[in-house]
Amino acid sequence: AEIAHADNRGCLVTFNELGIVLGFLLSYAVGYALIDVDGGWRYMFALSAIPAIIQGLGRVVLPASPRFLMVSGQVDEARKCLCQLRGHDNVENELEDIRLSLELEKSLTARDLLRCQGPAGRRLLIGAGLTFLQQMTGQPTLLYYAPAIFESLGFSSQREATLASLAMGSVKFVCACIVLSIMDKVGRRRLLLSGVAVMALCMVLLGSVLSTDLKPPTTSCNSSITDTANATSDVSDTAKYLSLVGLLGYVAAYQFGFGACSWVILSEIYPSTLRGRAVAWATSLNWTTNLVISALFLDLENWLGVAGLFAAYAVICCLAWIFLFVFIPETRMRSLESISRDLQGSSISNPKAVLQSVFSCWRQRNSYSYTVSSSSNSTEMEKIS
Repeated sequence: AEIAHADNRGCLVTFNELGIVLGFLLSYAVGYALIDVDGGWRYMFALSAIPAIIQGLGRVVLPASPRFLMVSGQVDEARKCLCQLRGHDNVENELEDIRLSLELEKSLTARDLLRCQGPAGRRLLIGAGLTFLQQMTGQPTLLYYAPAIFESLGFSSQREATLASLAMGSVKFVCACIVLSIMDKVGRRRLLLSGVAVMALCMVLLGSVLSTDLKPPTTSCNSSITDTANATSDVSDTAKYLSLVGLLGYVAAYQFGFGACSWVILSEIYPSTLRGRAVAWATSLNWTTNLVISALFLDLENWLGVAGLFAAYAVICCLAWIFLFVFIPETRMRSLESISRDLQGSSISNPKAVLQSVFSCWRQRNSYSYTVSSSSNSTEMEKIS
């Protein structure tokens, strides 16, 4: 985000999510290919070293961040870096925006992010809410326990369940490719709200279908993942394939919403002086929540049943939609400095300021669309003349 231009920042940051989704798809494909190989899991772990090595080598050619160079007082290096990234020498206005933003944010400290008051409080709430809710809506359990879940939904053989998991990974990858091309056209806020709404509908569908058709597998709280996967369920063919459609719809909606937008917004809302530490903090919360949700999944499934668990996820999706509607601003086509100035002027202790900030983002988006449209029309008129 720090090296990208506002016009394509969303697309470039989303490449990170595309890489993650591609990794899941490849892992499902390798798992399916090695399902009958004795000790195949050893080969899977060994193969995972290949992308890690490629990523490590890629770090050598990463460009420096102009904003980090400015924070470090290396103004000339920051100017040189911006010229290389933008492909031209006319970077003084952008450099000045960065300098003014740093002046505005220099009073913020890491301690301010942990206090739920003032301008830093809203940034903390947005970051914590996004990372917490994207895990609480059930995404990690679908990824980690996909074969076991599909077997409990009536896909009787391990090969059939793994193949269904491969289909889920394929849907995630296709959706990630699509959202890559529309992120900077549609906007983060609209994608998030639409995606979470569809996620809730898919969870309602799953809960409704399975509440009448599914007899959950009998497992104990100490059951392993393998025990759960080997359990059988009595599910009609209609319910089985409706469940598959619901799960694939949920995965697609997640990829358009939380999957693509969360990390884009996290990379945009924090001040340059604290962005590294703030994103690291949000990432730690993300993986901590991921660990807790994944560890409790089997116990929750035994307690609520698969249908009840999906119904609970539907409720969480509805709560997440309300949170996103109230607190998440639109950041499309805006510089990091412009976003930071807006967030600097609002706080979670002032709900009116929060709502005004949300509406101002919508007005700015419409104003931008009108400007682009007017510019296009003027260009066409010049061509006609």
